[in-house]
Amino acid sequence: MSTRHGRFQGITSGTAFVRGFTLLELVVVMALLALLAAIGIGAFRSAIQGSEETLAETQLNAGLASARAAAIRSLDGDTAAVFTYQVNGRLTILSCVQVGEIEDTRDPARPVGATNAETRPIFVVNGEMKPAQLPLGWMVRGHAFAGTIDGGGTLANGWYEATAQRVLDPNVANWVFPETEFYSTKENDAAASAAKYASEGNQRQSFMVRFRAGTGEVVTGDSRLAIVIDPVKSAYPTLVGVEDWRPAVAPFASYRIDKAKDVRQFVRRLIATRDLDASGTIDAQDQTLLRALIGNTSTDTILVRPVPMLALYNERRMASSIGTGRLSAATGCVYAEPPIGSQPERAPKAPNLDPRAFVGFTPAGAQSDINAWMEGRLVRSGRRVESSARIFTIDPYSGVPREVTP
Repeated sequence: MSTRHGRFQGITSGTAFVRGFTLLELVVVMALLALLAAIGIGAFRSAIQGSEETLAETQLNAGLASARAAAIRSLDGDTAAVFTYQVNGRLTILSCVQVGEIEDTRDPARPVGATNAETRPIFVVNGEMKPAQLPLGWMVRGHAFAGTIDGGGTLANGWYEATAQRVLDPNVANWVFPETEFYSTKENDAAASAAKYASEGNQRQSFMVRFRAGTGEVVTGDSRLAIVIDPVKSAYPTLVGVEDWRPAVAPFASYRIDKAKDVRQFVRRLIATRDLDASGTIDAQDQTLLRALIGNTSTDTILVRPVPMLALYNERRMASSIGTGRLSAATGCVYAEPPIGSQPERAPKAPNLDPRAFVGFTPAGAQSDINAWMEGRLVRSGRRVESSARIFTIDPYSGVPREVTP
């Protein structure tokens, strides 16, 4: 017996034939699966991004709290949360402590003299406090008031001076990037050449939040530029490359800060040793040697200033909103040196905007758009561009970042 319209046919023969899916049914099923996958991937991606943003904020809080806790216990000097950037695309917050002051050259481009001198606090990394590191791609910029960056002329101070592809308008407020990894000491072995590159530390600059020793309050009355000691070593993880020029170049050959087991004590002794050239006379030459070792021009130092506000953001989202969304494979940010001939892409010697990330932009125009995007006022084709940057002020008593709502 058999049935013509039932689901199974050929029962009498002991064989069952199952009706297959039609092409239309397969297409519908595949479309539904694709839709569910897209929804799932989107939700998963959103969850990851939300988790990373939460972690980034947590690490920002941890970096500030670490520096503040060190200030409360400090018997020596103020502490600071210093923001640094590495070419692996990560931002690190260092807890640093003040160990003294030196008379530094205000503007490296001008002759040394009384009118070009400035007393600057010296900070070293506090090895007792663990650095805080943000997730890959998450960055912090500092708010620099108008008139605080290097604008040349009477405003020249060596902090964020213009480069070929990164121009900041000194007459407006700028959101500055922690430019701590853009330098070069890779050059010929000749002493003169090595000495030149050993003194190009003025390319290293960043910002900090400073805390008062004993109380942990945010220091608001001292906006002086300060110096953070961050020794460059021959194995330093930079794609620029570093030659070990120190043994051949004075005064670095005599004072190996890169070999110091305790940098804090080393710098203290360096400041206290007033006769650095062992001539028996304390003179201008000793000041010159001290500035070369731990002043702004030294590659071992970072020039920083306290800032009142911080912006937490994702570097790729910013680049996507303003330019092409491209980040450098060599640096993980919008600053890079494009390949030249057969040379691969690499970290630049100066913080230059990668022209491939901002096609058709002038350096000044790109920075202006970065400033606008950070504050949610960037306009494209008559429409405001949404910004995901979060701006924080620092509570002067607790040191906790407080988000500023637009």
